[in-house]
Amino acid sequence: MRRQILIDTNILIGLEDHKIIEDDFASLVRISNSNDCTLVYHALSIKDIENDKDEVRKKVTLSKLNKYECLKDAGLPNREFLNQISQNNENDIIDNHLLFQAYSDYVYLFITQDERIISKSERLSIRYKVLRIKEAIKYLKDEFEIKIPGHPELKHESTRQIERFL
Repeated sequence: MRRQILIDTNILIGLEDHKIIEDDFASLVRISNSNDCTLVYHALSIKDIENDKDEVRKKVTLSKLNKYECLKDAGLPNREFLNQISQNNENDIIDNHLLFQAYSDYVYLFITQDERIISKSERLSIRYKVLRIKEAIKYLKDEFEIKIPGHPELKHESTRQIERFL
């Protein structure tokens, strides 16, 4: 089963904005795709993008959203969850819906650059599942990359080097 990684609106914009993509964003996509992880967005991210005052960026991001899967059957924050965090405006409501998916284990990871969401995740004791993009890249590398320990007598060379010994 593919692991779902929820990406916050700020990550979507970083991936799809009308500019050169930053290396971290490209690394995230590459590592996720090569390790059976799916980057998904929450349906409320559309509403968040529609609130963007930069009309060009808004149109570009919305037009590219279909490259990603929308999180199916997203959970609704319950009272236990809402009693632990603040919800003062529309942006908080959207952020809390996304954060709830990590809180309830509906997603493998939630990636954001939003410090308010990071702070809320600490209060909820789920900081280990709510990561900044650099943290997510490190986490995924540690989780999926095979590390072969070095050996003092062996060295890595091309198999073509064997021909000289034949």
